[in-house]
Amino acid sequence: MVTAAVTLLVTAILTPFGAAVQDTIDQALGTRRDHDSGGSASPSPSGTGLRRVSDRSGGLSLRVPATWGYGTAKSEVAYGIVDADHPGRTDYPGTVLVAGTAAALADDANDWSLPRVVVGASAAAAWKLNLVGAHHQQLRKWAEHYVESEDWTRNGCSLVGEEEPTVAGYVAVLRRWEGCAGLPATRFWELAAARDDGRALVTVQVKQAQLSTSTVRTMLTSFSVAPEKLPGTRVTGGDVLDP
Repeated sequence: MVTAAVTLLVTAILTPFGAAVQDTIDQALGTRRDHDSGGSASPSPSGTGLRRVSDRSGGLSLRVPATWGYGTAKSEVAYGIVDADHPGRTDYPGTVLVAGTAAALADDANDWSLPRVVVGASAAAAWKLNLVGAHHQQLRKWAEHYVESEDWTRNGCSLVGEEEPTVAGYVAVLRRWEGCAGLPATRFWELAAARDDGRALVTVQVKQAQLSTSTVRTMLTSFSVAPEKLPGTRVTGGDVLDP
């Protein structure tokens, strides 16, 4: 069991599978001692099988299966557009939540058969990328370009679709993959979203081989972000402050 919180540097992607993420789990192998996770959990409504978990600050939360454990980490979140003019993403202050089964959170071998979700959010990235107050089209372009710049075929995945799911208060684009690592039952979902006012950027990745599609879609669209509670850029009296 990993009990010590460390800082996570998320590089090219927010990968839900690697040992780097595993090292950030404060309370990875249990679901009852939530106060040790550096966050909090809310009971799930009767019959849903889901509960809401959040980071310590309350700046980022997500609904996950009630039996899953979770952990949080302050991180450098890699956002931005990758193209001919921008060959690499830039890291920005943000927060990451990781949740999954005990086996998934303990896994450091990138086992695609184990379900896990990773959600990251950054307000600093939104400011630095000039998306605060941007038009819907610009926000959508960011989200679309983000998911389209990830080539999961390198992991054996096949793209099965792209859509714009409804997420209240956000502009979102979602891509669905399947057959990753040669496992026909494994599906992978990646969503990028920008708040309607451009004040926060969010990415969610779900790897699942055991969950229903409806449960996965609920997780993907259930995130809640309070930009003012996220680490990084703040705005006071019209001035942008970088702590």
